[in-house]
Amino acid sequence: MPARKSSLAKAAAWTLATLLVVCAPALAAAATESLPFAAPPPWGVQGSSWHLDLKAYAAGAHGTLACQSCHAKETQALAPGSDLRHPDPKDKSYLKNPVRQAFDYAVCAQCHHLAFERMQTGAHAKAAREQTGKALASGQAPAPNCGYCHDPHYQASHQDRLTVGRRATEVCGSCHPRQLATYLEGYHGQAAFALGHAKAAFCSDCHGGHAALSLKEPQAALAACQRCHPQAGPSFAQFVIHPQAPEKPADQPEKAKRVAVIRAVTILMAVVVGLMVAFFWGHSFIWLLRDLHHKIRRRGQ
Repeated sequence: MPARKSSLAKAAAWTLATLLVVCAPALAAAATESLPFAAPPPWGVQGSSWHLDLKAYAAGAHGTLACQSCHAKETQALAPGSDLRHPDPKDKSYLKNPVRQAFDYAVCAQCHHLAFERMQTGAHAKAAREQTGKALASGQAPAPNCGYCHDPHYQASHQDRLTVGRRATEVCGSCHPRQLATYLEGYHGQAAFALGHAKAAFCSDCHGGHAALSLKEPQAALAACQRCHPQAGPSFAQFVIHPQAPEKPADQPEKAKRVAVIRAVTILMAVVVGLMVAFFWGHSFIWLLRDLHHKIRRRGQ
């Protein structure tokens, strides 16, 4: 009898350990979903309004700036005797272009010249140049500019790295949901976003806050890795951080191959774990039937 109890305990322990292995990813995902992750509206910041909350504005990063510091043209139009009009109903773009696209963000360079210069060299600026003078396709998002990632009226200043990193993750994820999902599933996302380790990598640590590097080139990816891993070599940078199939496999054939291998291994391991769970559950069930059979026989005697 003690031997049977010991065997049952071992079988139960093996079953529990196997279930933990199977359920660990799901539990991690559930923990991530339970975080205060408020998905922002499209393209990063809250919806615009004609009305400004002056109290919230005064508490923000630009709270000490007068309106005309950024809206000089509009201020001139409102001055008595001005020939300019704001808004101008005769303007062809009147009430047609979103404010975030129509605003001249060169104004930002007056105070943020380094960030503005870096942005002009990245993937976002390249996308903006490609869209210049062209109509957007149905469902196509406009290339992001300053206003799509930063809230000029209410964004707080002097925030700690963890707060900024988590907010940046949400903003980036509003346009890059596939990359956001794989980031949150990986070590960097779990350590930085989920567990709150400020030294772990957020989106901007690899891609740059304003340069928005795509890191498709091996040398660019290696340079990003070496910021935190100075001893990293070329093989280190081959690790696939975002294991989802590239949108254009022809542009990233090596990544497409690695992602295919990762998916195949994932399916194989899922099958192996499923068979293990089925075996141990079946073993435990048969053992319980045997134990029940012995009890019934003893009662009959």
